[in-house]
Amino acid sequence: RHMALTIGEAEYDVTEFGAVGDGTTDDTAAIQAALGACVASSGGTVVLPREKTFLTFALKINASNTELRIEGTLLVNNDREAWPGEEDVISGDHVSNVAITGGGLMDGQGLVWWENRDDFRPRMVSLKGDHGLIHNVTFKDPPNHCP
Repeated sequence: RHMALTIGEAEYDVTEFGAVGDGTTDDTAAIQAALGACVASSGGTVVLPREKTFLTFALKINASNTELRIEGTLLVNNDREAWPGEEDVISGDHVSNVAITGGGLMDGQGLVWWENRDDFRPRMVSLKGDHGLIHNVTFKDPPNHCP
């Protein structure tokens, strides 16, 4: 069986919003800005290009009809002291037709989180709504349970 999702037509490359993708620069604001562009265009696809590693804190998908296409690596920032409250890595509330795809990797850098198992540990993905799809993405070392 296949699930049909409606994704907006616009496409946003996070590097066009200032993401560096070197694995050390915090790319959260740039990725979030690309996701924000999907709000203005009633959805769309946000692309994290291959052969790049995007370091990030928590991200919020605020628009329905949105695809986050991870072709490269999404590297979860393991600075526990700077983590924004009890936010999950990728979250979305009251959204529909949301997909996380791309053939890339979500690396949760879990070790520092596992060593503090009694403290908050973000989940990789928390989507609340309907018609969600996670396809062809590898999850590695999630801070909490996978995904």
